[in-house]
This record gives sequence, C-alpha cells and structure tokens, in this order.
Amino acid sequence: MDLKSGKILKQKNAKKECFPASLTKKMTLYLLFEALRKGEIQFQTSFSVSKSAAHQMRMKLGLIPGEKISVKTLIEALIVKSANDIAVVAAEGLADSVKDFVSRMNKKAKKLGMKQTHFCNPSGVPDSHQTTTARDMAILAKALLQNFPEYTSLFNLRSFEFKGKKYRTHNHVLNAFPGADGMKTGYIYASGYNISTSVTRYDDKKSPHRLLCVFMGGNSPQERDQKVITLLEEALLKRKALFYNVKETVAAQKTGIPLKRSRFQRTNEPPIFIRAPLQTKEGMSLLLQQYSSQHEDDEDFSFARAKSVDILLRHSAKRFPAKAPRPTKVSLISSKESMPHLKRSRVVQKTRERQTGFKRFFRS
Repeated sequence: MDLKSGKILKQKNAKKECFPASLTKKMTLYLLFEALRKGEIQFQTSFSVSKSAAHQMRMKLGLIPGEKISVKTLIEALIVKSANDIAVVAAEGLADSVKDFVSRMNKKAKKLGMKQTHFCNPSGVPDSHQTTTARDMAILAKALLQNFPEYTSLFNLRSFEFKGKKYRTHNHVLNAFPGADGMKTGYIYASGYNISTSVTRYDDKKSPHRLLCVFMGGNSPQERDQKVITLLEEALLKRKALFYNVKETVAAQKTGIPLKRSRFQRTNEPPIFIRAPLQTKEGMSLLLQQYSSQHEDDEDFSFARAKSVDILLRHSAKRFPAKAPRPTKVSLISSKESMPHLKRSRVVQKTRERQTGFKRFFRS
C-alpha cells in the first residue's frame, strides 16, 4: 500500500480472515498514542501491575504484581519485546478493565474502517473469536503512521532495557532492508508468522516514497521476512525509489566514495548479507571492492547497469595470505526468465573457492 494515496499496489487474499496474533498490539499502541496526544497520560505516567497482568502467557517481561511501569517502558516493551503482560497493564491503566479496553479497541477499529476485525484481548493471545484480515491490518498501520507522526519513530527501536536486561526486536526486516521503518511482528501457532512493516525511500528527484506491507501466515520468520522484502523491492523498483539516504547517495555518485561505508546494511551473524539498492542510468556501473590489511585492492567486480544486487559473503577464520590470490572472473545472471527474483537460497553464480577458504556467491 502507498501510504500517501492509500492505493493498494499488490494484494492476495487480503480479505481472508486470519488470526492477528501480536499485530493486535498495534491497536493497543494506537489507543496509548491517542491518550498521549489528548494529554490524559504522559511518558512518565506509571501504571500498576495487577495479578492478572503478571500471570499472562509468554511472551512477557515477568512483571511482579504491585510494581509500577512507566508509559514509556510500556510502549518500548510492546514494540520490541511484544510482551503480553505489558499489553494487559496498558489496558488496565487506560480503562476500568480489560473488557472495557477491548470494547474501545473494537469501536476504534470500526471507526477506522476495519470491517472484518474483532478484538477479544489487548495482546493477541490465542482466541478463536479474535480475527482480522491483511487489509484491515494495513488500514491500522496507515492510521498509526499518518495520525501519530510524532510517535511513529518509536517503531524504529531495535532494543530497550528493563531491570538491567537488554531486549532486542523480533523485526529483523529493520536490519535486513535499508530504509525500513519498522512496525510489528506477530506469531501464534494458529496464525503463523505475521508482520506489518513500512519502508521509506527517495527517488532521483529526492521525493520520499513510503510503502506499507502486511504479510500474514508465514511458515517461518525467514520466509515471512524474505517475502516482505521481495514485495517492497518490487514496488520500489517500479517507482524508481531506491535511495534511502539522498545526501550520501549523491555524494557517492559524484565523488566515487566507497558505497560500502555509507550504503550497505549488514546482519550481525554469518552468513553476512549485503544489500546495495541502486538507481542507475545508462553506462553507470556498480563497483564492489574487497580489501585486506596487506593489499590495498584485492578484487574488483563491476556490473553494468545494476539495479539491485544481493551478495552473500562467507568469511573463513583464516587471514588473507601474504601473496594475493589471482582474481576470479565472475558473471552475473540477472534476467528474470533465468531465475525468479530473489528466490531464497538459490545460488546463481559461484566463483572458484580460494585456498584460504574464502567464498563469494552472487544471487539474482
């Protein structure tokens, strides 16, 4: 979905009923943001933890009945940890009871135009009557981003600390896809792996493009993330909105600054995925350079008129040898006919394995 126009760019089974799981917490966050906007609560406001909240099923923070939690911590825990006990604390803090809060959730859903959604709890824990659709979740995500721009940067949180322990986000699209703004993930056995996310990129005229993507019912977190990334890439390519940092991109094109320093996004664990989204013109090429501590230029690879290249680098534990190995020629298969776009775990071209154990793979 295009955020500005509300136009649906691509959909499949968008009105099929499914279980929202923790995507339910987006509505809990919506009502928290609304209360903040109205001045009913502040970030420093504290809510008490009830026995009911403390005894919620996991995922949870392990709260103790009677302790106080600030609204700021509530929001961070809902987004990053997706804590069920925190969702109940928020519901009881904003309303007289969880039942009253759920009633507010359903009224707000109806007002926003979520015609096929019914909430039964504020967290998304399993309930056969709590259902939604991908279309309705997109409507809610759009409302969150447009109605509360002052708070939506919170969806970018990668981690937060509580009682000295650091919790990291379940939304790996934030790290895997440049320009991703984050939103919410969700999972219960009955729903599969769900995600609602957004991405902001710029075209060659420096105009921002923000897209929303909702995917429901993935078989694994990896499948879910890969499909969302593929859908977003296809939509951005059509809009030629590939730059996620205009200043760095323009500088790199004009001065030849190594793009790896300012453009590439890497994961923390091997295998290391490097994604280089580019908008190129006739005659422009993508130059990838691998440096070692002993050799200024180890290998150069050029790909003419590259638009999007995924590189999987597998590093061996050994150091580069004193003598530089002979460069290996590499060809890149890029036609859609020869290989489905970004099909996971499919190697297009494999170079000769070097004696050091260093391997390089290229995928279409």
